[in-house]
Amino acid sequence: MEKIYFIHCVSTAGGDFTWYIQKHFFSSNMLGAPDVNANKDLDSPAKRMRARVELLKKLHKTRVK
Repeated sequence: MEKIYFIHCVSTAGGDFTWYIQKHFFSSNMLGAPDVNANKDLDSPAKRMRARVELLKKLHKTRVK
């Protein structure tokens, strides 16, 4: 199976491209990092990045066999 890796960068039309991807592919085949900015314990960019990585690993493990 072919894979597409896409990282949304702010101010680069990433929102439009994300919308396009979501319209053409099944959402069950996608992994997306949840927004962790609302978590007050993640008070630095490094902590937010680690939290996103861990959440993506968990999602991948549960969806991909």
